[in-house]
Amino acid sequence: MRKLVMVLTILFTLSLLNSNITTASSTLTITLSTSKQTYNLGETVQIYGNLTLNGVIVTDGLVAIQINSPNLQRYVLRTIETGTLTNQNWTAEILSVYTCDQYENPKTSFQRGTTAYAKITWKNNLQTPIYILVALYIEFPSNIPFQAFAPVTGTINPGESYTTVSIPIPSNAPIGTCMLYANLYDNWPKDSGTPYCPEKTTSFTITSTGSTSLSEKPPQYNTLSTNNFNITFNLPKTGGQMGNYTIFATSHYNGEKTSKTTSFNVTLIGDINHDGLVDIRDISTVGRAYGSYPGHERWNPVADLNKDNIVDIRDISTVGRDYGKSGTYYT
Repeated sequence: MRKLVMVLTILFTLSLLNSNITTASSTLTITLSTSKQTYNLGETVQIYGNLTLNGVIVTDGLVAIQINSPNLQRYVLRTIETGTLTNQNWTAEILSVYTCDQYENPKTSFQRGTTAYAKITWKNNLQTPIYILVALYIEFPSNIPFQAFAPVTGTINPGESYTTVSIPIPSNAPIGTCMLYANLYDNWPKDSGTPYCPEKTTSFTITSTGSTSLSEKPPQYNTLSTNNFNITFNLPKTGGQMGNYTIFATSHYNGEKTSKTTSFNVTLIGDINHDGLVDIRDISTVGRAYGSYPGHERWNPVADLNKDNIVDIRDISTVGRDYGKSGTYYT
């Protein structure tokens, strides 16, 4: 009898140990970085990181990226794959997205100053209602952010649903190929929302004549091989915002959620008088201080753009490269 009790005790102890091992919580972690801390208007922003589970790189996950501009508006919104996706059993998914006319007839070319439309179809694959946020992100030619917004938010029933969204094209919009990204989240990434599924993409062309021919294609960038997710985009040269941009990254994988926040700054180096425009007045300021150094009668520290204690051709070149750039400062 005593031996039986000992055997049962040992088995019970082993059962508890095994239970503790199998129910131990896993740790999902995300890293988030930018290639620079400060960018000049017109430069390329690179954002990258890793998604890991218990220290092991996740190669089949999704990362949501939301960037808010200095005036606290949504600026970029993407869902990035960390490798090759194996999961096809999405709780909800984007089925299709395409640009069209107001009657939902497919259309891929739109003139400046007119209105484009996009039809997005999605599906709740569960048998019960869920809360969703259908989000669109549009990039102008040359990968310059244009709009990030959510045309649909709320609880949806099981099955398919769709909406058609109007997209006014500014009269001064750049001509060329634009990218449109459709995403499905359970909330904004800023508010810890995560993707339900991979994003769907389509493209359309902005023209000045109504021509359907494609012109400028989005540039391609080298990926950062040491990281398993990254995105790039270009800051505009005119009409940009100078100040602090906040990046929110989130992911939901293997029943775990994680999030990370970081930021970068945007400036306009050649704007010496800080009026939001690089023009002849900025060039004149550098010109008057040309050849000067600390202690010199014409020394002007604001003209020393690279802060090497001499105003020379490098400072002149910096203003020249930024000539015509403009933006608004936000503190």
